[in-house]
Amino acid sequence: MKTYIRIPNTIQSFNNTESRIAKTISGRSVYVLEGEIENPCTEYCFNCNCVMHIHSRQTRSLRHIPFGNTLTELRFIQNRYFCQHCHATRNQLIPFKAKEHFITTELESYAGKLLAFGLTNKEVSEITGLNKNIIKAIDLKRLKDLYTIDGETLIAPEEQARFLGVDEFKLHNGHKYATVIVNLENGHILWIAHGKKKEVVFSFIEHVGEEWMDGVEAVACDMNSDFQEAFEEKCQHIQVVFDYFHIIKNFNDKVISEIRKGEQGKVIEKSGKIFRRNEVVRKTGYVDLYESLIRENKLLFTVDLIKEKLSGPSF
Repeated sequence: MKTYIRIPNTIQSFNNTESRIAKTISGRSVYVLEGEIENPCTEYCFNCNCVMHIHSRQTRSLRHIPFGNTLTELRFIQNRYFCQHCHATRNQLIPFKAKEHFITTELESYAGKLLAFGLTNKEVSEITGLNKNIIKAIDLKRLKDLYTIDGETLIAPEEQARFLGVDEFKLHNGHKYATVIVNLENGHILWIAHGKKKEVVFSFIEHVGEEWMDGVEAVACDMNSDFQEAFEEKCQHIQVVFDYFHIIKNFNDKVISEIRKGEQGKVIEKSGKIFRRNEVVRKTGYVDLYESLIRENKLLFTVDLIKEKLSGPSF
């Protein structure tokens, strides 16, 4: 069975009269499709409804879907109309132009489909030859169409999540934070909001509804007490657990580091590096120093034993 790939050779409302390789952009050839806008209708003034006349003409260019490594561009004349009655002016409508960018609606749709397929903004930018800011704007519009009602109000998730993950991250220079809530089973982001306080969790619960939250069994978070208290206050049936990464990180930063600071001597100064390594590494590269520290210091021995238990497969 043969498979055919259909490449469109016409653009709705555009009459292609000539095609040629005209220039290069970033080392890629650009195939220019010259033509005109098909618009036989009489233009009427939006103020007084009188017939408008052509006042001037200007050449316009719009980027279009690439063919392989060759970029394409539409080039045509756009009329500017003038009303002799009320002196209003306006440009000729370009039916195939994207609203926010100087690209065709077909290219905008093509880029959106590549993003939906899972390609990164950088990859789509390289394929289409478009600026990364344009791709970012197309992706934002695509996500708003998918997950919002009016571009602002989020649509409540239809799929029930059993396990949630909550974490905060720094914004810009680190003086501000935002919180993200995800479905741990598939990685889908369910909620992002400024701040890292209880109000973020409360807003999420209000967004999804109590009935949806009844289906949640557990939530994993860091040791931010606000997150834990918020879920325990609003949804007492949910099991709150601390994620593995933050347990190990806090143990290293707050326990081992403090013990290391409290010890004296040149040998003890190296203990921090030793006890941050796993058992195989330290018993091969620091075997003598490791055994000496364990024999002489019961506190270090206890801390090391706890760390091994936390890092083991049984945890």
